[in-house]
Amino acid sequence: MIETNFDQSYYAGIWPECGVHRHDYCEGLARELVQRYGKGRFLDIGTGCGYLVACLCDLKVEAWGIDISDYAIMNRCSPQVRRGDVRDIRFPNGFFNVVHSNGLWEYVPEEDVALAWAEYKRVGRVQHHNYDAAENLEGRPQDQPVTVKSRVWWELQLV
Repeated sequence: MIETNFDQSYYAGIWPECGVHRHDYCEGLARELVQRYGKGRFLDIGTGCGYLVACLCDLKVEAWGIDISDYAIMNRCSPQVRRGDVRDIRFPNGFFNVVHSNGLWEYVPEEDVALAWAEYKRVGRVQHHNYDAAENLEGRPQDQPVTVKSRVWWELQLV
């Protein structure tokens, strides 16, 4: 079970200036993803409000997002965002050209990482992710990741 409660207070604690609507990096990331992978079908896991999904759709990409947070879903920026869990992705095998996540993995319990990674790979042909390794989490008491591991550990898991 993912232990963190991703409610309004969680988002206000990590991004007090914008809460769940942290949009500052999404337009640039959307352009970068399209430039790198083309305009295939994208899934953003742990999408929050789904602004990245909205930005991808603005670029004429078929994009979807899933998030485990009811609060994020209630405040979504795109109708292409639905409730979902990386450990049980409700899309067919190989449905997406690219599966993306940003800051998801450190919230997946260690005992579920292999299952979640298998799901991630099952639904997408290409996997693209950004994660925070233990080296990047020091001095960030405002959120509580549940799997704090070194970059080397993550590289061995996410292959």
